[in-house]
Amino acid sequence: MQYDDQKFLVIPVKDLAYLTQAQRASLGEPLAAIMTGRTRDGLPASNKYYIVNQDEPYAGQILHEILIAEEKKASMVMQGLWPKPRRRKTDI
Repeated sequence: MQYDDQKFLVIPVKDLAYLTQAQRASLGEPLAAIMTGRTRDGLPASNKYYIVNQDEPYAGQILHEILIAEEKKASMVMQGLWPKPRRRKTDI
């Protein structure tokens, strides 16, 4: 499975029912490694996101609002008004 064209990988918890018990158990190790790495880099162990299904009637409105906000953020970054990205320990 390729992830190159994806920014996020979202798996609904209910879809874990399609996995065997062993497959569900095996998810713990890589997820723990990701959380440990993020913590080591000075980031929260996990992020929280809002997720909108693209087939919902309001999805276009949500996308429009996000794109407007991202444009404003980009403008603020260019003006030096947006907080600088956190320096990660791996960048040192």
